[in-house]
Amino acid sequence: MTATHFPSFQARYTTTPELRPGADLPNVQTASLNEVRREDLLLQKLGVSGWGRLHHFRHFYAQGWGERGQGRPLSPRSLEAFFRFLEAMPCPQRQFPKLFLTDNGHLELCWQDAQGGAVQVEFMPSQTEYYIEASETEAVVPHHALAELAAFLPSP
Repeated sequence: MTATHFPSFQARYTTTPELRPGADLPNVQTASLNEVRREDLLLQKLGVSGWGRLHHFRHFYAQGWGERGQGRPLSPRSLEAFFRFLEAMPCPQRQFPKLFLTDNGHLELCWQDAQGGAVQVEFMPSQTEYYIEASETEAVVPHHALAELAAFLPSP
């Protein structure tokens, strides 16, 4: 009987120390759990397009955007109110709402109700304004009433 000797395995490539598990990477940031939940919420309620638009509004729209150069950056208070509304808003059945950034730095959601009438919700720093075309209703609600507003509005 002849014994064959196989050469021992030697790795041809090695991982540099900074890429090994547990390495300290000062330039890599991980998302917080809250941020991950918000990303999922955006995708569920606004789809990929809405997610992308909000990403651009948050990261690429600085003071002076727009045709006249007078657009303001996204208001953090508007963003917080927007997320509170999204949490309470039912999942869209027909189409995803459209997301816009106003010249004042407020977020605005727009969609059509079942009859094709416009529904608009603008999240301002201290209150939220809405408009329902079918009933010609326009009003303002405080931020603590966003869950009630989400239940009241025609769903997308």
